[in-house]
Amino acid sequence: MITSMLMFLMVALSASIQAEQAGTPEQVGETGSVFDGKLKKVSGGFEFTEGPAPDGRGRIWFTDIARSQILRCDEDGSIHTVMERTDGCNGLQFDKDGRLVACQGQKGRVVRIDPATKKITPLVTMYEDSPFITTNDLALDQHGGVYFTDPAYWRNPDSTLDEAVYYSDSGGKVTRILDGFRRPNGILLSPDMKTLYVLPAGQPELMAYSITSPGVLGKGGRLAKLEGGGDGLTCDTLGTLYITQPRSRKILVIDPDGSIIESVDVPEGPSNCTIGGTEFDTLYITARTGLYSIKLNRTGIRTAHGQESKDGSAGDDASD
Repeated sequence: MITSMLMFLMVALSASIQAEQAGTPEQVGETGSVFDGKLKKVSGGFEFTEGPAPDGRGRIWFTDIARSQILRCDEDGSIHTVMERTDGCNGLQFDKDGRLVACQGQKGRVVRIDPATKKITPLVTMYEDSPFITTNDLALDQHGGVYFTDPAYWRNPDSTLDEAVYYSDSGGKVTRILDGFRRPNGILLSPDMKTLYVLPAGQPELMAYSITSPGVLGKGGRLAKLEGGGDGLTCDTLGTLYITQPRSRKILVIDPDGSIIESVDVPEGPSNCTIGGTEFDTLYITARTGLYSIKLNRTGIRTAHGQESKDGSAGDDASD
């Protein structure tokens, strides 16, 4: 009886210690922590969250792929369903006019969505007379162009394409800029728009390429080896990268030179992340059934598309 009680107390103590450590940043480098607090859960009860995007008004928009929804998290943590039946919208980003640009995975295309009217306008639908496989994530440049990934998590029977990364200019001309990856997934532009980052989810590495002109890449290759791979990513104004690792349930923090400097555990496998909030100093993380956040001691890029001012109209009437 005493032995059983001791075993119970040891298990309980271990669980308590693990709970205390969950969400606590673990510093790897010597530059000091980028985090200013512990991870907290903002909301839960979803099926598969993805595509977080700040609207410049302290709100975060994100998708639930499994339920085919676009949702919005307000500053007070309340959740609003913006759209239903989105045909599997995944990655999101606001353009300079406050409209959402989304990867509509089930239809294999990139679309623009008016948050107020919910009107969907196709932007990119085909390449060389073939539909895409399952568009996944995107990054908008200052020229009105879209970089996006097209992995084969499931095969579109109408597509003859291989997995690749593409660029569509403001006029809709599409160019295949990278191929040969296994599951090209997360994609991001550096703060100065001169570097393109790509996370091939099927490979344990982060890729980086110089951009010589819109949609044209120069030198590049592996920037960092990632044990466990990566899914989505974002960066702050200093160019520090935040990478989600679903398999290891971590957020990995990496310097622009590829050095790993810090990590933080997440209770669920994180899919993607972005920096938002009123002061643009909070990292928001989509992770399976939940939305999480953690404060930073640095800020995200306020001048990103759709975020130049706090009095924009993105989504004023877009809620259920």
